Amino acid sequence: MLACLTLCLGGCFFETPPNVEVRGVHILEVGMAESPSVQLGVDLTLENPTREPIQLEQYDYQVTVESEGQRERWSGSWSALRTLPAGDRVEMVVPAVVPYTFAQSPETASWRVSGTISYKAPGRLAQILFDSGFRRPKHGFSGQGVSITPTPETSDKD
Repeated sequence: MLACLTLCLGGCFFETPPNVEVRGVHILEVGMAESPSVQLGVDLTLENPTREPIQLEQYDYQVTVESEGQRERWSGSWSALRTLPAGDRVEMVVPAVVPYTFAQSPETASWRVSGTISYKAPGRLAQILFDSGFRRPKHGFSGQGVSITPTPETSDKD
């Protein structure tokens, strides 16, 4: 009995997490209120390497943009509420809002994204552990690059 419980729990604790790749960052919308801000879209590719669907729960992440000596940082959470089918890849966009200090040259602004995605591991026992709050698996991701793709509306204003 103890050996069976150990194997069941061991399987729950060593499941394969989804793969997350940060592909880039682009401008979704510019807000020019009292202090200009921009809503960025963080482009992600997620892959489920397992034979079971993986239910995604929440992204917790930080976006940093640096341009012309100024650095802006934003932290946020976003509910994923999506299931990754077994063996499938999907593309997602996660929103982030930062002060728009890089308005003059988004194509040379450097960016960095890091965070975690929480998910429900497949299986009945994993579901029970997740629902009880005992085990909420997370997987980290990160990416960085130079150049934030402007929206067609912002690039036309130049």
